[in-house]
Amino acid sequence: MKLNLILTEYYTTTSWRKLEIDTNNYPLLKGKTEEEAQSYIQNLYEQGILNNIVGGQWGLEDELRDADIVRDKITGEGEDLTFE
Repeated sequence: MKLNLILTEYYTTTSWRKLEIDTNNYPLLKGKTEEEAQSYIQNLYEQGILNNIVGGQWGLEDELRDADIVRDKITGEGEDLTFE
């Protein structure tokens, strides 16, 4: 008799990227209060158009996704053994 064993490993990982920007370098943010800038950024992020905020060569989403990961957290590690 042959058995096919399957070991499935699973986990949840979360990573943080941190980017500090000067709102004066972004025409769409310049002159806004901190709360206004945060709200504006959040709204564009939720609409999927964060790259509309451009301060140089790249849009804000590209800059953020290219930022260094400052923390990685893995939780919920586990595994299951099943048979096929």
